[in-house]
Amino acid sequence: MPRIRQYHRPESIQDALQLITNLEVTTAVLAGGTNLLAQPDTEIDQVVDLQKLGLNKIQLGQKEVTYGSMVRVQQIVEHSQSPALLRQTAKFEGPNTFRNVGTMGGLVVQADWESEFFASLLVHKAVIRLLTRDGELSIPLRDLTKEKIHNSLVVSVIVESGGQGAHHRVARTKTDRPIVAAVGRKDESGEIVLAFCGVDNRPVVVPEEELKNLNPPADFRGSSSYRRQMAIILGQRVLQQLVQ
Repeated sequence: MPRIRQYHRPESIQDALQLITNLEVTTAVLAGGTNLLAQPDTEIDQVVDLQKLGLNKIQLGQKEVTYGSMVRVQQIVEHSQSPALLRQTAKFEGPNTFRNVGTMGGLVVQADWESEFFASLLVHKAVIRLLTRDGELSIPLRDLTKEKIHNSLVVSVIVESGGQGAHHRVARTKTDRPIVAAVGRKDESGEIVLAFCGVDNRPVVVPEEELKNLNPPADFRGSSSYRRQMAIILGQRVLQQLVQ
């Protein structure tokens, strides 16, 4: 657990941004706290708690859904008007106790390579709205890097709604983190986007024809060749479901 010198709970976004963009100190952003508490024994100058900023709302548009960065994972599971694929894969982010603490913004920043939910955001063409000391930025999730997030405040995540989704996974148990998972979405124009977790250091969009070129990292659950073969198989299952 990190050692923290100062704790702040700002009541406005501008106050939070001023703290976060202070380059003279080491700052950690506290959303749900699951990522912060898991950090090793390091020293942090200040923690900025986002609880009072009103970023916990879900807003419905005609063709999109906007999630505040402080929306809890369990809110998405229970939100009947969220895309079905997001609701389904959010359940795999951990037990109920975690889902009631973990946030949309935290999951986006962490970009866990095993996150089926992150992969689902990719196929829903998620766009991340950031505030920086220079103004507002909107960045597609697939282009987001830790360098772009650094010293900025994730305000919201905007996803396309509609279309048809599909999800297939292989894991040691039904509730375990996936070894490999594939998600896909066919939008209203007929375009299909495939994304995978467990094949790179973060979930990625991979066209079907490029699956054979994957070089996944290996661990005790599966070799690189096994993960590549599973990606091909699961990707085919997703595509078959979407073209029926």
